[in-house]
Amino acid sequence: MNLTKRTKVSRALFGAVAGQTTTTALDSGDVIDMQGFEGAVFDCVTGLIVTTGTATWSLWESTSTGSTGTAITGASVIATTSGSTDLQVSSIEIAKPLQRYVHVDVVTATANVTIGGALCRQYGAAKQPPSAGTAATLVGPVVSFST
Repeated sequence: MNLTKRTKVSRALFGAVAGQTTTTALDSGDVIDMQGFEGAVFDCVTGLIVTTGTATWSLWESTSTGSTGTAITGASVIATTSGSTDLQVSSIEIAKPLQRYVHVDVVTATANVTIGGALCRQYGAAKQPPSAGTAATLVGPVVSFST
C-alpha cells in the first residue's frame, strides 16, 4: 500500500507564544473538510509547560465551515508538565466522523504553555465519510509522548 497516495497532510493549528487562559480556547484550528476521507489523525505539539500548566486538546465537528460545532466525545488529550520536558506530541485519531467538518481546539490553564501547533493527516481517500450515523468512532487510545 502506498500511504502517501491515500493521505493528505494539512496544518490544523498554528503555534502560539507562551500564555494561558482558563475558560476559552486559546485558538481554534483551521477547519478540515473530511469529504472523501475515512478518518484523520491530529498530531498536536505542546512546547514548554510551566509547572502546574496544562494544555487540553480536543476535536470538534460541524456541518459547516462557519460554525463551532460540537466536541467529539472521547477525542481529547491533556498535556502536562513532566520535569524538564519541553516538547510533547499527542495524537488524536477520529474515524468516520458524523459531520463533514472537523477542527482541533486547545485550552491552556493555570500556568504558561507554549503551543507548537497541530497537523492533520487525513487517510482513506478512496472512501466517503458517512452521511448519517449515531456516533463518531474514536480509534484506539489517545497517544502522547515526550522528548
